[in-house]
Amino acid sequence: MAEIVLTNGQHYVAIGNNNALLKTQDINEATRFISNEVARYVKSTHEKRCKGYHPMNLNPKKDRRKYSADVRRIVYLRNNGRCAICGKRVDLNNCNLDHRIPISKGGIDSVENLDCVHVQCNYIKADLMPDELEKGIKDIFLYQMEKNSGHKLRYRIAKAVLRKIC
Repeated sequence: MAEIVLTNGQHYVAIGNNNALLKTQDINEATRFISNEVARYVKSTHEKRCKGYHPMNLNPKKDRRKYSADVRRIVYLRNNGRCAICGKRVDLNNCNLDHRIPISKGGIDSVENLDCVHVQCNYIKADLMPDELEKGIKDIFLYQMEKNSGHKLRYRIAKAVLRKIC
């Protein structure tokens, strides 16, 4: 059975007496929900208090399915043989299937939520949402450029351009 909690990464939702919604930093005090749907329902009934919160499965590996070679081929063809993260060609026999919306953030374990990716790209993405991955890569890139750049002017120009377009 699934064990789902609502979290924003720092706090968890607990339902107290009289169905009062509480926030706690202790995961052991968090209310466990039986499914993502129930957690999303609770979130929707307390929209203001739960803004920025998402369901997180405490046992994600137990709920994941094994996908057949046919499913892998379907996802691979849907992605045109390209990694959904870096865009480079990926070999069908050496690719991972990655959840677009991570299960830990409320995504479902279905073919519609899968993409074909390089093993390394999947490792980097981990359980980030696409916008979190983009921001993280941009921040890392800017930091490494600043740290390693002997050309301060080139760094400032690249930083200004990236901030404007991202």
